[in-house]
Amino acid sequence: MKTSFLAVQFAVLALALPEPEGHEFRAPGPFDSRSPCPGLNALANHNWLRHDGKNLDWPMINTAAQDAYGFGPGMYKPFVDMVFQFNISTTNTPNETFNLFDLARHDTIEVDGSLTRNDIYFGDDVHFDASVFAPVAQDLGLNQNLSAHSFVTTETAALATKNRLALAKRVNPAFNASASQHESEYGTTALYLYTLLDEDSGTTPKPWVKAFLGEDRIAYSEGYSKGSSVKTQEQLDAMLDALLSLATAQLYLNVTALGAADGASTIECWQVKSPFAVATDAGTPGSAIAQLGNIANMSYLAIPPNFDGGLHRALAKQWVYMTSGLAYTTVPGNNSAGAYMTGGEFGLIFAADTADVSTEGHRTQYHSNTQTIGIQLPTLNGETPAHDVLHSGPCVTGEVSGLRSLV
Repeated sequence: MKTSFLAVQFAVLALALPEPEGHEFRAPGPFDSRSPCPGLNALANHNWLRHDGKNLDWPMINTAAQDAYGFGPGMYKPFVDMVFQFNISTTNTPNETFNLFDLARHDTIEVDGSLTRNDIYFGDDVHFDASVFAPVAQDLGLNQNLSAHSFVTTETAALATKNRLALAKRVNPAFNASASQHESEYGTTALYLYTLLDEDSGTTPKPWVKAFLGEDRIAYSEGYSKGSSVKTQEQLDAMLDALLSLATAQLYLNVTALGAADGASTIECWQVKSPFAVATDAGTPGSAIAQLGNIANMSYLAIPPNFDGGLHRALAKQWVYMTSGLAYTTVPGNNSAGAYMTGGEFGLIFAADTADVSTEGHRTQYHSNTQTIGIQLPTLNGETPAHDVLHSGPCVTGEVSGLRSLV
């Protein structure tokens, strides 16, 4: 027990690494210059750049990015060149130096839809805004009790950025979807994921992300290390490509369905052809939403415990959603292809084996010791949603819970 306790203590101390001497975090003062960029602000807050954030030049940025983040030489050069190309420096040597605050000039380097700052339309695009970051942090899973072994995946990061952009576009009537905005919207996400990449695990720890985005702080006390490998532009570009691929991929709803072939009911896994979209309605902005069609009427079912529905055909082509309970559905002659349904996340099924296409129908048994609660939603005019049959037999868990990897 004593050895085990010491091992735990050593592990905890190893994670709580001291900040490098001379580079301890110090928040900016009222006369220090800061930007909308957490990464540059963090370099100044840790004195890898001048703490006042003023009169910075390319050699300073280049050295700081290598020393603090492990970037290869020249990685920040295109960014610094943009400062001078846009002519936004306010220093006495505007072709050579700039202040961090200069980067707040709207629609140059700074654009709408930041993960941590509000849009200029609302008055301040420089300072951290907790109300902007809160839903991003929620999407990234940063509000949980974080361990050193919890990570932000590219899937999660892509969805968080997508949701933030959708929300910004909805609430900002002056949102400027400019070329600069489009180029940077996922570029900044790729940059923070890659900057904070843990060399040992090949992933980005959540505690490091929370400190970086939420505090403009390098997470030394949470175990951050730049690693021994040099970070390259090619790897950053690969990260960006992965994010863009995830952000533009169409997501579809897979659902177990009761169909029919040659007069007999079948159990199949369908993929509904109407893809998920990003909701913009009040109350659920940024959520994934799939349109399932119009309904004719609804009915609420309270099914007794341990009930056997016997063989029957669907009364109408309808969605059936179980909110609670447990059901097991089989079709005559093929009990091995039975489909379990549990109330809640896995409680949706489409029934299309009506009397005009199925002779015997299907059998559903409700094995719960309590009532099973369900809602029947017949489609308008008996329509069957456009779909592809993925395979015979019910959808498996991984096919109907794919959105979990994005939240």
